[in-house]
Parts: sequence; structure tokens; C-alpha cells
Amino acid sequence: MDEVFNQREIEEAERFADVLDTLEAGGQPDVEALMEAKLASLLRTADVVHETGFLATGTAAFDSYRARSRAYVLHTLEQQRRAAPVLAPGVIPFVVRHRRWTVFAPVAAAAAAAGLMLFTPFASAPGDGRPSTAANLTNLATSNDLELKRITGALATLTQRSTSGELVDASILRTITESTTVVANRIETQPQSVSKEHVESYQRVVEQSSTALSAVLPAVGTADALAAAQRATEDGKVTAARFLVAETTPTPTPAAGAAVTATPG
Repeated sequence: MDEVFNQREIEEAERFADVLDTLEAGGQPDVEALMEAKLASLLRTADVVHETGFLATGTAAFDSYRARSRAYVLHTLEQQRRAAPVLAPGVIPFVVRHRRWTVFAPVAAAAAAAGLMLFTPFASAPGDGRPSTAANLTNLATSNDLELKRITGALATLTQRSTSGELVDASILRTITESTTVVANRIETQPQSVSKEHVESYQRVVEQSSTALSAVLPAVGTADALAAAQRATEDGKVTAARFLVAETTPTPTPAAGAAVTATPG
């Protein structure tokens, strides 16, 4: 390093690193650091980068998305593990040798689906208020209804077992987690695929699920599955409420006295 940087540059770099460590720890740099032109400029740049990153990841929406994504990935891996065939000794299954792909496959599939949507004629970006295609919206609406039925069915089983004092196994809890997460993600990322009535029904179901989950008797080893289901229903309530508030917020209209551009006669 001495061949590339002189001693003064190394000292300045080390001082800058020390100041950054102080800022990351929640402290304040000394006055001399703020008065030194080069160091102050670097600190301002670092502050902008740090603030930008915080705005992107320090929101409730990001925390909600991260929690639901984690629950979905863990549930998918658990399904694959249970469905793994029994192989002869010495045979290494492809899914084990390429375990990393099983984690990133859902991400790659989502990216491919997004690319297909962007390059499909008459498609539009999610959230602009216009439908992509009638067929796509019909399929999504049907899928949302199926997910709601899955939640309702699992909720009925959950309530029946809780009422009779039976233990609730992890499969029921995972069904609630997965379907609640799927619909919540669609409400957030594809709001044009749901209606106000859909979201109101979803809100009622997740509220009932949240109440039922607070009274269940989990079986041994299902504490994590119960926590994931409770977190998913809480996130689902937040997502539904946010959508319904946006739906009921009136769109600003031009003032009555706004100037009107005359059309030449």
C-alpha cells in the first residue's frame, strides 16, 4: 500500500474511517473534522448515501415485505424438504448439490414474470391504475379467490381444533402464512388485480385469523410456524388498511376558478 499511497494519504483515510465509525455508532465527529474541507465533503457524501439507504429500507412497508418474503422462502424450502424422494445411498440429489438455486429460484421467476409483463402488448406497470390485460386480471382475481378459500378453510379447521382443545399442527399454520402472504403481496405490487370488495373480504379473514391464532394450542415444535402466521396476519391487516385508505382518499380536482385555455376559433 505504501507504494500506492503516501503516509499522509494513509493517515487521512484512517481518520475518515474513524469518523465514519463514530457516525455509525450514533456519535458526532469532532469540530476539526467538520472544518477540514476534504473530510467535510466526504462526510456529506457519506451522509447522503446513508440517508438514501435508510429511506429505502427503514420503512414499515420494507419491513413488512422482508418478513413476508422470509416466511414464504422458509415455507417453500420446508415443502421441498418434505417432498424430497428417498434415494439410494451415495446418490446426491440435484436439489442438495444446488441448494442455493432453490433459494433464488423464486426471485428469478418473479423477475422473468416482471419482464414478460413489461414486454406484453397493452401491458402497463403495476400501480398506474390501468389493467394489464383482461385475461391477466381475471386469472389474478381467480387466484386471489382461491387463496382466500385456502385461508378460510384453514381458519375453520383452526377454530374447530381450538374450540375442542386439540393441538394445532404446523401445516395449518403454514397454509395461513402462505396464502395471507401471497394475497398481501398482490395487493401491494398489483393493486389493479384486486377490487375494494376483494380487499375488504381479505381484511375480514385476516382479522379473524389473527384473533383465532391468539387462542390456539400449538403442537410441539410449531412455535416458529405460529409466530410466522401471526406476523403474516398482522402484516396483512396493515396492507389491507393501507389499500382501503388509498381507495377512499378523494382525487384532487382542479379549482373552480382555474384558468381554461381558450381554443382558437
